[in-house]
Amino acid sequence: MNTMNTTQCLIILSDIETSLLVSKAKLNLCDSENDIDNASAAHDIAFNCGMNFENMMIFSDKIRASAVATQIEDSISNIIRSCENSLRHSFESGRADVAMYAANLD
Repeated sequence: MNTMNTTQCLIILSDIETSLLVSKAKLNLCDSENDIDNASAAHDIAFNCGMNFENMMIFSDKIRASAVATQIEDSISNIIRSCENSLRHSFESGRADVAMYAANLD
């Protein structure tokens, strides 16, 4: 049973939004192709954001009725569209992992 309330959902979505911006900035700050630590950290953040986002989409019916949540979701979508392909793929991989788990396909 889902015990999250709307406020908790909004906080989680806001955290995802902020973390994606951090991930994008971290990747943009990489000064060379050899800056593997920062690039890996950026991709890990994006992957975790994808997992958290998909969890919210699957397991919370609270956000569907919230206009604020819809605005945050739109903002997250805009951030993802503006990211480099590698970060977009990390985010989508995180979403796919959660979707497979939810469908018992893992």
